[in-house]
Amino acid sequence: MNVSDLKNVILECCNDVLFFYKGKMSGISVEVYDSIPTYQVWHGSEIKEYSDIDDLMTDKFFGGKSIIELVGSVDFTIV
Repeated sequence: MNVSDLKNVILECCNDVLFFYKGKMSGISVEVYDSIPTYQVWHGSEIKEYSDIDDLMTDKFFGGKSIIELVGSVDFTIV
C-alpha cells in the first residue's frame, strides 16, 4: 500500500486502519458528524484527534514517526 492509497482509505470515513509499531497496537478511526470528519489515532495508550487529514499524515505521533514514514515498513490492516 502506498501513501496515496492509505490516505484514500482514511478519507472514505468507513474503515479503521490498524497496525503494530514498536510493539504497540496503533490505529486510525474516523467519526463523521454533520458531514465533518474527525480522525482519532492511537499508539499504545496515547490518543490524539485531528480535524485535517494532512496533519494526521505528517504528524510524528507514532513513536516519532508519521504515517507517511511508516508506509512500506508496517503492515496496515483495514477493517
